[in-house]
Order: sequence, then structure tokens, then C-alpha cells
Amino acid sequence: MNVYLAIINGDLKFPKMIKDKHFQQLLIGMLSKNPLTRTYKFKQIKAHEYFKDFNWENLISMSLKPPYIPTIPNSQDKIPFNFKEFITVI
Repeated sequence: MNVYLAIINGDLKFPKMIKDKHFQQLLIGMLSKNPLTRTYKFKQIKAHEYFKDFNWENLISMSLKPPYIPTIPNSQDKIPFNFKEFITVI
């Protein structure tokens, strides 16, 4: 119940590592408590200033290069990536 009340009554606070104001504005809009003012439509998100330099056509055509490609030790490996390696990239 405490988590629920904190979500309902609390303010959105960003960690120091999230410095991009456009990203913060996007999250504030998407996490708005008021559903009437919430940013939720794809057109709204796509048109947001945070994505101004993002190439949506490359995403749709699947030609966008991923920022991180995990290394897989062998083709039989059931674990998709080394979690510790992933954390250091972030």
C-alpha cells in the first residue's frame, strides 16, 4: 500500500544521471497522473523534441544499428548476454 500511495501522491524525481531536459519532459508527459494530459499517442511521442534527430524510417526498415550488441560465447548458449558486460555499457 505504501508504494501505491507514493506513486499516487509523490512527485516524479529524476536521478542525477538523467540530465537531458527533453527526456525528462517526455517522461513527465508519459507518466502524468492526469490521463487527459498524459502523452501516450505514438504521434505525440514521435513528434517530441527528444526524438527530433531520431531516424524513424531506419527503425521501421530495421536498418538502425543497435547501440549495444551482446557477445554470445557459443550458439548453444541459452543466456542471451553477459549481464555484467551489459551493465558496464550503461
